[in-house]
Amino acid sequence: MSLAKTRENNELWMHNQLKVLGREIVKEENPRKPFKRSRLWNQEDIEPALNKRKVDAVEALSATLDNSHSFSERRFFRSFSNLRFLRMNHAITKGNKQSAKNPKKNLFLPRLKWLEWQWCHNISSLLALDLSDLVVLDLSRSTSRTWRCRRRIMKKAKNLKVLILKDCAWLVECPVSYAPVNLERLNLEHCSTLPGVGRSISKLTNLVSLNIKFCSFVQELPEDIAALAALKELYIDGTSIRTIDFPEGSYVKLEILSACNCKSLSLSNSIGNLKSLSYLALDDTELSELPCSIGLLKNLRTLSLRNCRRLWKLPDSIGSLEELQVMDLSDAIVDELPSSVKYLRNLRVLKMPRTFIREFPGGIMNLESLEEIDFSGCRCLTGECDITGLFSLRILFLVYTDISQLIVTERQYCNPQNLKLDDNVRISITGTTKRIQHQLNRFEMRTQFPADRHHVSVPTMSQRP
Repeated sequence: MSLAKTRENNELWMHNQLKVLGREIVKEENPRKPFKRSRLWNQEDIEPALNKRKVDAVEALSATLDNSHSFSERRFFRSFSNLRFLRMNHAITKGNKQSAKNPKKNLFLPRLKWLEWQWCHNISSLLALDLSDLVVLDLSRSTSRTWRCRRRIMKKAKNLKVLILKDCAWLVECPVSYAPVNLERLNLEHCSTLPGVGRSISKLTNLVSLNIKFCSFVQELPEDIAALAALKELYIDGTSIRTIDFPEGSYVKLEILSACNCKSLSLSNSIGNLKSLSYLALDDTELSELPCSIGLLKNLRTLSLRNCRRLWKLPDSIGSLEELQVMDLSDAIVDELPSSVKYLRNLRVLKMPRTFIREFPGGIMNLESLEEIDFSGCRCLTGECDITGLFSLRILFLVYTDISQLIVTERQYCNPQNLKLDDNVRISITGTTKRIQHQLNRFEMRTQFPADRHHVSVPTMSQRP
């Protein structure tokens, strides 16, 4: 298992053991005097440091303060003069009017690269900082109603790459009109009063990711967004957007399109123009069909259609998705898969729990890359299930179905697999001798199910009776 890796959303994840190791290394910098370490994160270590006049050694500080805790912004910023990373959520600073008018030579924190100040009560405090080298700014959940200084802040942060303004209830204007032109990631998730995305977004030529999830008042995207040549991620979940046009030659680098919970959304055939798309999520939408042009998405690797309660059929063109690895149809009303699924040679995961599928799809019987199948809760699923051609299959869920027989090869039976079956499912091995089949029948009769009575782990040869 890797101790550190980059997840699908481009976040860096690390194992807790690695975090503990890193913190122990920092503690060894000065075991007795925390304020002389390069990083502070424990509240008990931070409190004494706040009372020091000079804390030059600290380069990263992470503090979550309660609402009753306040301190002088001038004294704090002057004391921690070498900070490169600062997280001070809930902090209330006591400043003065002169701090916002400081000349550049008197600005604080000249080395600051990353500032996270969630629940900020007064964003004008940022005007006392040197923001010229700031790369990441997170002002999520800001309770400040006065945003008149935001343009001045953005003008100072000319090298800003990431701007996060999640859950800012008082944000009534999209910041694209005054955001730095070098901005790469803009997150406005859950800004409930945001009326829309401004046309001036076209000036953000380096924008890679736009997140307007659950900005429920947003009804459309400006046409200019299609010209953003660098855009790779578009998250519009929970908005009121009704349609998106994807003209040929637009969205040339778009890899992720997430439009879950868009109840008014309809898809046009122009979606087939998204040649770079690798991830498409349309969960909880009211789509009754997918356009045939979806088969043109040659780089699509993940297709998620969870809980699409009006989607009962997939187009035959689905078989043209040569790179598709994951298809999730959980809780949709799909009752069959098109025969063209037999061409999905790279499909690894097929999830269809609680759908209306009636028989085990013959089209998937020879998909050699398929590792996981979930048909649990498919009450209409009857007959036999033949997995003899699925050589890579590791996980099979058939609990709460009417499947009567599971057909496996002797090799599949010998190798441990993770199965969930109902009690009455008979396991049949193809190409076996009468002796082996007789032993299998004895095993079935003598099996005692554990607490989860529907869970069966197929034993190895050494475990057979």
